[in-house]
Order: sequence, then structure tokens, then C-alpha cells
Amino acid sequence: MLGLVVAFLAACGSTRLEPWDPRPGPYDALDDASLAELDDVRVEFDRGDLDEALSRVRALLAANPKNLFVASFAQDVELEWLRQGRSLPELDRALAASTLPDEGAPAVRLRRWYRLRAESDRSAFRLVLAARAEDDGVAALRLLDEAIATDPACVWAHFGRAFVLLQQGDLAACKQSLDRAIALDPGHPRVRRLEATLLEKLAQGELAYDLLVTWTREVASDPRVSDGELIDAHLDLASFELLVEKDPEAALLRLSALRTDDPGRNARLALIESTCHADLEDYESALDAARRARLYAPSNYLSWQQEALLLQRGVGDLEGALEAWRTVAELASERSGTDPSAARAGARGERDDRAARGAPRGSPVRARG
Repeated sequence: MLGLVVAFLAACGSTRLEPWDPRPGPYDALDDASLAELDDVRVEFDRGDLDEALSRVRALLAANPKNLFVASFAQDVELEWLRQGRSLPELDRALAASTLPDEGAPAVRLRRWYRLRAESDRSAFRLVLAARAEDDGVAALRLLDEAIATDPACVWAHFGRAFVLLQQGDLAACKQSLDRAIALDPGHPRVRRLEATLLEKLAQGELAYDLLVTWTREVASDPRVSDGELIDAHLDLASFELLVEKDPEAALLRLSALRTDDPGRNARLALIESTCHADLEDYESALDAARRARLYAPSNYLSWQQEALLLQRGVGDLEGALEAWRTVAELASERSGTDPSAARAGARGERDDRAARGAPRGSPVRARG
């Protein structure tokens, strides 16, 4: 077994990026008018006009009945529709006529509906959508394997398989499925974005960074990619510039160009910004950014943890740091359900580990002192 692992890691070490070369197939191709309409529908969805978004995305899907970009977006709109307590009559009728229970959370009801649709139409298109709605990895893989058997050229089935395998931690199998998807379409936005994530997991940060730079450039005006997905990629790039390239100025420059209304993304942006300022020993700006992160995500203990590190190691305010650590322990215990004193001890141990090694995706890091 060890020999196989070593061989796999050696093979991963020789990975080279495929050139960006869009080859949209029947599940992906959209004409200019449809792309423009998709862009408009995404705007409606982002601003919360669900009536308009649902009506227009379904009309767009009717005009492009096998397009999985449109169909997956329609699925997202439907889920949000259900989460707001609204009814989808066709879903209600389908579940009422089946032996499946018509109860549970919106995602559960949507999953049952897509499962029923796949049972009556075993096309790769329906199987991929049913797999996408699944919360069970094993069940999703069965559906995706059937989709591949039905249509080996369905890039979404290989992509979906790679996505599930990555979630399960099977990096070798993930890479095999992803390689097949890249061979089918080396310019597929979701495929290449997942490749960057896999490369990071394989400790190939330079390749992941190069690919993300290319990805953000190539999809910057692609209606199939949401603004949020672009922001996430730029935040990943800023984290890399900060933590790996040790270039906080470059990270700050990138962050300064980002605009989003999403609280979670703004919290992550502020935490990365805080760490950049800490690396530059500008502790006042670092504290301001950490406290701004707390405004966006008040229940997330990471901003308090960042403030504690800054007060303790940067400013030398031990009393303020202790109070911040108490809040870290309380919020961490609420999240984990542990005793606050145990969480406090865990936080003390964790803070030194994180400060020493750095942590991607906006986690608090390094305050010198």
C-alpha cells in the first residue's frame, strides 16, 4: 500500500496544467442570446427577485433543454424558492403520486423530486441533476457512474464524480475523474476551478495559483460563473500571496479591488486583510480589519481569535487579549457543544499552532511580537 501511495504522489508531482481550451459540448453550449439571458437571470436571483428569476430560468431551460449550466442554476433557484416557504406545484404533485414521503426540509423534498425525475428518465442529464441534489456521497456516485455509462462524454458526470470523491478525501480517484473531465473540455469553468482546489490539496500550490490566475481572467465576464465564485477565487489568490509568497502588499492590492455584499465573504476578506496588516506590523489597521470581520460574522469566533492574537503579540494588551480569548472559548463551545473551560484550553493550544503555521481561507494568523 505504501508503494502505491508513493507512486501516486510521484505522479502528482509531475502534474502539468492543460492549456485553457473551451470545447463546450451538448450539455454546455449556449448561444450569445442565451448567455445574455442567463446573466440577466442571475442578477434577478442575486437581488432576491425569485418570481422573475424562476420564470426566466425555466424559460431559458425550455429553450436549452439539455444545458446543465442552466439546469443546475434552475435547481438553485428552486431550492431557494422552497426555503422561503413557497410551493412548487409540479414537485407537490410528483411527491403526492409517489410512495416517497412528502415532508422534510426543502433540500430533502427537492432531492426526492429529482430522484423521481431520474427514475422516469435515465438520461445522463437527469442522472447528473439527481446526483447534484443528493446529500449521500455513495448514492451520488452510483447516479454519476450510471450517467457515465449512459454517456461517457458527459463532462458534468466526470466533474460531479471528482467533486464527490474530493469531499470523501479520495484524491487519487478524484484526479482520475478530473483528468477525464479536463480531456473532454479543458475550458470548462467548474472543472478547472475544481482542478485548482485539488492541486492545493496535493500541495501543488504554485500550479494551483497559476491555474486560478488563468481561471479568474478567462471567466471574468462569463455569465455561467457567479460574482461570488469569482470573489472566492480572488480570496484564495490573496491567501496564497500572503501565506505562501509572503507578499502582503500584493494580497492587499488584490483585496482592495474586491466588492461583495455577502457577509461571509466580507468577513473572510477582512480577516485576510487583518493578517496582511499584521505581517506589515501595522497593528492598528490589523485590529480595525479584525473588528470589521466581526461585524459581518458576529457568531464566528475567528475574528475574536485574530483580535486576541493581535492584542497579545502585537499590541501587548494582555488584559484585552484575555477578554478576547474568553469570547473565543464561549463562541467555540457554542459551536461544538463543549464545556467552555475545555474550549478555552483548546483555543490556547490552537492559537499557537495556527500562528506558527498560518491557515488558509481567512483563518487568523501571525501577529508578531
